[in-house]
Amino acid sequence: MRLPSRLVATGRRMLSAAATSQPRVLVLGSGNVVPPAVWYLAEKSKLSPAVTLGSNDLGAARQLADRYDRVSATEVDVTNPDALSAAVADHDVVVSLVPWKLHPEVARACIANGVDMVTTSYVSPAMEEMHNDAVAAGITILNEIGLDPGIDHLGAMRVIDDVKDRGGSITSFVSFCGGLPAAEASFVPLQYKFSWSPKGVLLAGLSQAVYREDGVDLMTDPGKLFHYDRPMKVFPSLNLEGYPNRNSLVYESVYGIEGAQTILRGTLRFKGFCNVMRAMQEIGLFDDELVSEGELRYPSWDHCLTELLGGGDAREMTENYLMHKIENGFSSDGARAAVDTMDGLGLFSTTEAPQGPTVIDALCAQLEKKLQYGTGERDMVLLSHEFVASWPDGTKSDITSTLVRCGDPDGYTAMAETVGIPCALGVEHVLRGTVSGAGVIRPVDRVLYEPLLADLEEMGICMLETEKKRN
Repeated sequence: MRLPSRLVATGRRMLSAAATSQPRVLVLGSGNVVPPAVWYLAEKSKLSPAVTLGSNDLGAARQLADRYDRVSATEVDVTNPDALSAAVADHDVVVSLVPWKLHPEVARACIANGVDMVTTSYVSPAMEEMHNDAVAAGITILNEIGLDPGIDHLGAMRVIDDVKDRGGSITSFVSFCGGLPAAEASFVPLQYKFSWSPKGVLLAGLSQAVYREDGVDLMTDPGKLFHYDRPMKVFPSLNLEGYPNRNSLVYESVYGIEGAQTILRGTLRFKGFCNVMRAMQEIGLFDDELVSEGELRYPSWDHCLTELLGGGDAREMTENYLMHKIENGFSSDGARAAVDTMDGLGLFSTTEAPQGPTVIDALCAQLEKKLQYGTGERDMVLLSHEFVASWPDGTKSDITSTLVRCGDPDGYTAMAETVGIPCALGVEHVLRGTVSGAGVIRPVDRVLYEPLLADLEEMGICMLETEKKRN
């Protein structure tokens, strides 16, 4: 959905026209992204908004609010329509950082009260259906303004529009992004750490992805996403792999690259991640069937795996089972590597017991326990766009746009920062009237992405571009 130019800078809340009172921003949520977003609004924003933290965890919200002069906290139950509407009505912009399934509830309250909204999440079908109602209400609902989605859109559109401005066209677009441990923190099983619940990562492997390569539209098999890993050489010093993510073809029209022969968006991990995920899925550790007793009753992980595999030594049975699954992508070396990683995660332990209402919940709890970031450890964000541009004279160019950022051991993680700060910048631009009355949008129009990229660069968050003509 491209932003119509007639909707740019025409709204009722343009601060340049009538900044008679302090803008008021309601931030809903209490996750890892909230603190850097609030920090920017409270400490860096030139608009000096009054910020209200609305959360069902009032204690945590107050603890964060007490760090700043212009920030207060209140209890808000997003599932209570009356309470949500009352909280929304008293503000100029609402930032929804609650779970994505609750965004439509927030959007309905914003539409009813004529209040703009900003969120970092993908535009869901339920949100897209509200576009006309949002336009009728004269509000903007700015979505996908985090990292991925978010910064990826900004960097992609700068290159795409520049190529078009020079008379060219994009024939291939490949984009991969990932949050990983920084190199010094990656010496752990799976070479991965979780800064929030692992369940979303695991469940992503049960979804399907749609993309295009060399003119052929492709769809992954149901529940087999981790079978589509490929080596990634975009950062040559890092041993990476990637796999497709969601429906890449949505962005053919969003980015205006109709006719491109390749359109692929995916997720980056260190090599070996998908092999282990396939192995755990194959032996039944992604099972989400609730147990009748409410909690699993296995005395140990060793006992759990023995039962899943039909008896015998758990480690030996797992390795043998995987080696007989060559058709599912397991070589002998791959099976052994997966078993070694599972051992390091405590999944053959005779003393640690799985805890949770399902096997996958118990696995998530185990991963969260074993793969947490320790004090002083840094995470790392990698984002890479690769384009092929075709020119009127028949020549082609390879263009890259990349972002590498590591977290601050004494501050925010790179992931929280690169999601929270773009979100806060989006709030600023909605308050300024950069876009107004636009309905449900993404940050893909020049009027938004150019100032947002400039603002991010001031914060040291930069997309770096290279271009090389093919011989």
